[in-house]
Amino acid sequence: MFNHTKQGTIKVTTMKCAHCANRIEEALKAKKVKCKIDLNTKDVDLYFKDGTITIEEIKQIITDLGYEVA
Repeated sequence: MFNHTKQGTIKVTTMKCAHCANRIEEALKAKKVKCKIDLNTKDVDLYFKDGTITIEEIKQIITDLGYEVA
């Protein structure tokens, strides 16, 4: 799917619409993180190269956008 390795999945509990998903996707893309978002389950599959960013840093990026991460 991507040129990066799947590093994990996080749940964004307050993501409700395509606009929310697009905001998250664009913010992560700026940090060279690719993602696959499922609005039904609110899951965000994360793909990035080892050593470039941590899951905790990604959670903070999403939280800074105003969303809650479980």
